[in-house]
Amino acid sequence: MDAMVTEAIREVGKPVDQMSRDDRIAILTKLDQQGVLQMRKGIDRVAARLGISRVTAYSYLDEARSQAAGE
Repeated sequence: MDAMVTEAIREVGKPVDQMSRDDRIAILTKLDQQGVLQMRKGIDRVAARLGISRVTAYSYLDEARSQAAGE
């Protein structure tokens, strides 16, 4: 799981502290598609790596899933 999170962060090409909201949503979308967020404590670990709260991570994930459903 940690390797997939690291790879998703690397693909954005910015340090975590300089990422925008959209960058973080893109990372959560990618990790959701890979099944990382279905793993035990997945959302907690990803939120910690992105420097956001668990609640914020779920909010971003809901937004990402609703955007994907609208496409």
